[in-house]
Amino acid sequence: MQNTQAARVKQLLQELEESRAGERCLKDSLHALQAEVSQLRLCLQRSDDKALALAIQCHTSELDLRKTQTQRDKHRALSKELQIQLEETEQGTSPLPPIAPSCLASNDI
Repeated sequence: MQNTQAARVKQLLQELEESRAGERCLKDSLHALQAEVSQLRLCLQRSDDKALALAIQCHTSELDLRKTQTQRDKHRALSKELQIQLEETEQGTSPLPPIAPSCLASNDI
């Protein structure tokens, strides 16, 4: 009976040691996974920061584009108006633009 008991104790000690080894292995795996999660969080934060910077840059570019388009439209309208005035002046249907009073006072006319 003592042999059986000693064998049982030996088996339990061996199982305990195996269990402890498995626990150490799992702890090592847990630490490795936690380190990987930390790295992934850092990478995600960098990506978020980069995405925000790109969104800001895109918004700024859109504002610049709208401003440029508005200026272009104003220039087109002015050009069209000047073209019409030129055509009317060439056809004699429109009087020449009025002469500024300061020009009338000089002897340049």
